[in-house]
Amino acid sequence: MFPWLSLSDVPLILADDPVPPTEVWVPSADPAPEAVVPALQVVPEDAFPTAAELDAIFAEASARPPGPDLALRQEVVALLGLDAAVAEDPAAYDAALAALAPEPAPDPVSDVPAPALDWEAMSRDWGDLSRGWILG
Repeated sequence: MFPWLSLSDVPLILADDPVPPTEVWVPSADPAPEAVVPALQVVPEDAFPTAAELDAIFAEASARPPGPDLALRQEVVALLGLDAAVAEDPAAYDAALAALAPEPAPDPVSDVPAPALDWEAMSRDWGDLSRGWILG
């Protein structure tokens, strides 16, 4: 329609611009050279771990996490008032902690007073609703 008009200029004219654009975009004759993509290279087989190395990685990852060290065990034993010899043996330390009685959980509703409702009066009132009342 208009040789001087490109698709990128249409919004300029539609935006109540009575003056047509003065610059015309002309594609250059020489396009920019495309980037050279390096060829894919095969990863050497020795870059992957062997089956034995994978087994060692799996065994290390699935092992039981280390327990507390001696200093921490001694501190906990002192805080709990247990025999200091218990801290020397990790198995005895675990057994002593397992033998301790758990603290009782606090009752979450012990501080809340019981509701002061007259259940008999409520049952009478609800019973009255069923006689002769049209609900709905």
